Amino acid sequence: MTITTVPARRTTPTTVLSPRASRRPEQAVDAAAKSVAGSVTEVELGGQHGTAVWKTDIIDAKGIEHEALVNATDGKATAGRADRAGDADDRGDAALAKSPETGPGQAAATALDKAPGTATSAELDDDPGKTSAWHVDIVDGHGTEHEVTVDVQTGKVTTTHAAQDHAGIKGTDDDRQHD
Repeated sequence: MTITTVPARRTTPTTVLSPRASRRPEQAVDAAAKSVAGSVTEVELGGQHGTAVWKTDIIDAKGIEHEALVNATDGKATAGRADRAGDADDRGDAALAKSPETGPGQAAATALDKAPGTATSAELDDDPGKTSAWHVDIVDGHGTEHEVTVDVQTGKVTTTHAAQDHAGIKGTDDDRQHD
């Protein structure tokens, strides 16, 4: 599994949400799971053609990654592309996705207890030599972005990171808190 670091953004996906949009990733996970059989490894809020959508990555029993889009307003899911290659990353993700005691919806709910706001993504990740975890991104009421890490086995928050506002620029620094 590859791990990428993405710098904090100045604009947030919550700007594409309409007042009626679902702000709960667990609803998107449930809808996506009905659309494509398998284990959800990522859910992320974004926009497509002016509509707020949850993009979900799902690994099926054969280790093939699928994408399902869930309309954030009406909750309808549509199956998208399938990565038929089933590369080594996907096989590793499939094994990892079957093992967690904590799913993406539970991880998001736990993260929101620690950092209230709007959950914008949850991604299953494993760092070599470390415990597998869900990385949940949250935007609070002030627009500050938080990343909360939730252990997949225990369901407990292990770290939180908040982007700090230095000289009026959000996302320029991390304030790491370990629990």
